[in-house]
Amino acid sequence: MLYTFTVVVNLIALAVSVWLGIYIVTRSPRSQIAWLAGLALWSIAGYFLNILLALNPPPSPAEVPLWMRPLLWFWPVGAFEGGGGNWLQGWQITPAVMIWHHVTLLIRTGRMNPWRWTRVAIGYVFAIAAIIGQRYPGLVYLTTAGDPLYLRALVPGPLYPLYMFGLLVFTCLSLINLIRSARATPTVVQRKQLNLMVAATVIA
Repeated sequence: MLYTFTVVVNLIALAVSVWLGIYIVTRSPRSQIAWLAGLALWSIAGYFLNILLALNPPPSPAEVPLWMRPLLWFWPVGAFEGGGGNWLQGWQITPAVMIWHHVTLLIRTGRMNPWRWTRVAIGYVFAIAAIIGQRYPGLVYLTTAGDPLYLRALVPGPLYPLYMFGLLVFTCLSLINLIRSARATPTVVQRKQLNLMVAATVIA
């Protein structure tokens, strides 16, 4: 029952993430905030898709064409040599967190000053470093034999505490940005919307 429940929940979450991203972008196609929010939602959708594929892995590809390798460069070295599902190494949630942090800074009152842009740049550098680190097994975490449903297949690496600390810091910064924006907004409707975004960030 746990397996079925997990699959159903992730399938629903995948559909909602993709739909919500499309909805936000189509409502404001010229808005930078809308596109960034859509990218964050689609990145989260990739995370749910990865969980579904980890629980129901397709056959491991016998060989990878040269033209496809640049598209899959962030998977760990040797992942294509393993059994079924090994090449589906975890989707990075870090870009979604950093894009959302960028969105919350754009929502803040006032212009994007150099300090805000510096924080955005640090967040994206952290996301890129995390993706590159994932390509080399053992730095962030190592995938071993085990049931992915119970997370017994992951062993923390030496950079895992730093990785989790960074995610926690930028998630908290996003919450602070939203809370400050909610307190500064003059209208009740905008305050309710921002408080809803605070709750959504905590849940995510």
